[in-house]
This record gives sequence, C-alpha cells and structure tokens, in this order.
Amino acid sequence: MYPEQKQNPLILRHQENIIQSIVMIAEFFRTLDFKESLQKIEDYQKELIGTGFKENIIRLNFNKMDPEYISKSTERAAEDKSKAEERIKVKPDSSTPQTVTSLKSVYKLFVSNDLDILSSIIISVKGFKIPISELILGQKSLHHKLWNDELIPRMPYFVYGKIEFAVKREKVMYINFEKIDDTKITVVLFDKYFKYFSHEPESLIGKDVIVWGDVRKNSFRDVHSTEVIIKSDKYIEFIN
Repeated sequence: MYPEQKQNPLILRHQENIIQSIVMIAEFFRTLDFKESLQKIEDYQKELIGTGFKENIIRLNFNKMDPEYISKSTERAAEDKSKAEERIKVKPDSSTPQTVTSLKSVYKLFVSNDLDILSSIIISVKGFKIPISELILGQKSLHHKLWNDELIPRMPYFVYGKIEFAVKREKVMYINFEKIDDTKITVVLFDKYFKYFSHEPESLIGKDVIVWGDVRKNSFRDVHSTEVIIKSDKYIEFIN
C-alpha cells in the first residue's frame, strides 16, 4: 500500500475558495422566484450603490390603475402608443422595459430576470430615483420604516406577504397579512371603490400577494399597525 499523502493546506484553501466562488456565481445568475429575488437584491444594491455601476432606469407609471384617473385626449394616447412602439423597435432584445404600468409587469420583471439585472434596477417615480429594493418591501421593513419616518412622504410603496384574514363591511374592506414578529399590515379598500374590486374576501385568504398603495399609520389601544390603501383589484397581484 502507498503511504497516505497529505494535501497542502494552501491548495485545499484555494480549492475551497474556487468552489465558493462557483456557487456564488451560479446563484447570482440563476433566475430566482419573486421572494428570493427581493430578499437578495437589497444586499447586492447596498454594495453596488455609489460604485459607479451601470444603472437600469425604469419609469413607474401607475396612473391608469387609478379608477379616478382622467386620461388625456385620444390624440395624446395615440401619440404615446406610437412612441411606445418605436421604443420597442429600438430595443427589441431588452429584457427590462423602459416603463412599467401595472403590478403584473412588476411581478413579471422579477420572475423573468436574473439577479444581476434586478440588482441594477433604479425606479424613476414622482421625481425620485429609488433603488428597487427600497420601493418594494417586506412587511417588517415597511412597518419599521413607516413608524421611524424613513419613507418618502406621500410616496406609494409596494409590500408583499400572505393574506391571513379578509372581511368586507358596509363601508370598508380589510385584508390582513399574516403577522411576522407582531408586525401587522392591513390592506384597506373603502366602499366607494368596491365596484372596482372583484375579489371576494374568502378567495383571498392564504394567498401570497404583492400590494401597491399609499401607506399610513394606525394606532389602537397602543398597538401600532400599518395600513396600505388600495382602490381596485389592479392594486393587488398574486405571486408564487
């Protein structure tokens, strides 16, 4: 029998570093699901911001989601359509759109792109340029930032979570997310918008969703909760 040969510790360490690098690269470029993407791009964007990386600017325009939105003239709409078609022709191979106009398109953006693309996305909305990881938040993060006055005033935000309870009363509908460490998120729909919301309360329970809307504080018996105000079923998207 041949005597057992001991490997050089430096070679072993080098091999381990190579394996770790391969794993990190594979993770970075694989397509993640929605939740995985959101959980990871925040860390990547924190490292990238300020390093001169190439930003992927995407304009957020949800005006037409609002039932009260008054559209411009037919000529302006036709002009916008023409410009949109022109943009598509100019960048037919682009994996990210120049403008997103619905929650569905936001969700599609996440499930259709790799982490390197998602980490480069900066959202242009209401005169602000915001890293996407600072606009789409988990419920704990949204609640913490709201109650510590860290959100941009009068800026609607995205929040995702699982619906635990929903009830429709005469004047308002409440949709509660599952609590995480006593963090309570309630989606609120007022009666004037009932006609724009097609989902029955019982059909929502147990569903993972992303919601977009104005955010406000609510306190009752010294319990702080966060409310997200919506106006139609276009403000809520089911996710996997």
